[in-house]
Amino acid sequence: MKDYRSWKHSVTYACCPKTPYLDITYHFVMLRLPLYFIVNVIIPCLLFSFVIAVS
Repeated sequence: MKDYRSWKHSVTYACCPKTPYLDITYHFVMLRLPLYFIVNVIIPCLLFSFVIAVS
């Protein structure tokens, strides 16, 4: 995980002016490892496609 943030919002509606409604929003920034993606997704897909084409 590279970064994360959170925000807390309080909203009051006209129907219930004395009751605040809370909302929490999270924002995550993830770090992707390109070599992991290539080895575990791209290469197996290529091998599977090759086996299907040959057979």
